[in-house]
Amino acid sequence: MASPYTPEFRAKVSQEYLDGSSSPFLAEQYNIGKTTIQQWVAKYRIHGIAAFAKPSGNASYSSELKKVCVEAVLSGEGSVDDVVAKYNISSREVLRRWIQ
Repeated sequence: MASPYTPEFRAKVSQEYLDGSSSPFLAEQYNIGKTTIQQWVAKYRIHGIAAFAKPSGNASYSSELKKVCVEAVLSGEGSVDDVVAKYNISSREVLRRWIQ
C-alpha cells in the first residue's frame, strides 16, 4: 500500500527529529505514530531523502539480498528495524515474511 506521505514530508519530519524535536512531540504535531517516525529517522540517517523515493509498483529484491538480510537478523548482526533501515527494505513486515 502506498504511503500518503511524500518523500519530502518524511525527510522534513526526520530532520526535525534529528534537530532535537522528540518523537512524541512530532507524533502529536503531525498525527503520526512514534514507531513510524523512528523508522523514518533510521532510514533517513543512512540514506537521506533517497530512502523515501519509491519507484512505481512494488519493490523487487534479489534472492541474494533477501538471504543477506535474513542472515543479518538471525545472526544477531542487527534487529529487524536495523536491517530494514540499512538495506532500505520497504517495511519490517516484508523482512519478517522473508524470515518466516
